[in-house]
Amino acid sequence: LSKRAFKLMLSPPWRRVRSGSVLAVELGGALSDKPVNAFSSDVTLPQMCSSLVKAAYDPRIAGVYLKITPIGCGWAKLEELRRHIQLFRQSGKFCVAYMEVASEKEMYVAAACEEVYLPPSAYISLKGVAVSGTFVRGVLEKAGVEPQIQRIGKYKSAGDQLGRKDMSEAQREVLTGLMDSVYENFTRQLALDRGARLDIGRELSEQDTASMLDAAYFDPEMLVKGGWITGLKYEDEIKSMMAARTNSRNGRPAVVGYRRYRSVSESAAGVPGARGQAGVVAVVRAGGAISR
Repeated sequence: LSKRAFKLMLSPPWRRVRSGSVLAVELGGALSDKPVNAFSSDVTLPQMCSSLVKAAYDPRIAGVYLKITPIGCGWAKLEELRRHIQLFRQSGKFCVAYMEVASEKEMYVAAACEEVYLPPSAYISLKGVAVSGTFVRGVLEKAGVEPQIQRIGKYKSAGDQLGRKDMSEAQREVLTGLMDSVYENFTRQLALDRGARLDIGRELSEQDTASMLDAAYFDPEMLVKGGWITGLKYEDEIKSMMAARTNSRNGRPAVVGYRRYRSVSESAAGVPGARGQAGVVAVVRAGGAISR
């Protein structure tokens, strides 16, 4: 046995991974920036990205299965998650996404995977992006409350919610710019992912995605015919498909869950640069209010 294989053999039971396993993750929610303790099953962005890196190098992992549920985080987090999915795919291992609800954010993450499946009964809500604001000045006036707001610059619009009854032109300019940036990136990346999946010999553009959104697809079969997803399968069919690609027992794939796999160290997974070797870049995550 090699030194590394011997080390893996001596790993505690909760860190052992069977050869040919599929890393299965139920991905959804807020994807917090704060890592959680070993007793929590919540999926956080740092630990999810770390798990994808480890899975890419771990010879025991044959592929990744993402069951995508409704996502409630911002687009920047999804962008980082997509980059790590693409990094994992460079390993040559399969990456399968499955979702029962397909809106913009779920579709954006799923499109980064090699294969995307929906059940025939999936709910589709692809309408593009929108932004809105809430203004309570009228309510405060009826209650006899006069808000006192300190403001510096026309683009500092945090106090507008209390001080105005409608959106200012400056705030509208900012939000429109942000929305346009998100929409352009969303349509461009989906077009690129679809082009790679179809291998049609030409580069697709944002207009291809925009046309799909304008068509207001509501039937999963329409996404299949358009090449936006791989096919229609129920979850049990996907598991049978993965079993055929791995060292399965009784027709079931060997699966390692996210909570268990995140406890595997990078050195055990064979990630280059583990254990503080030279040339490693440290990433420090900070969150919360900034105080003086």
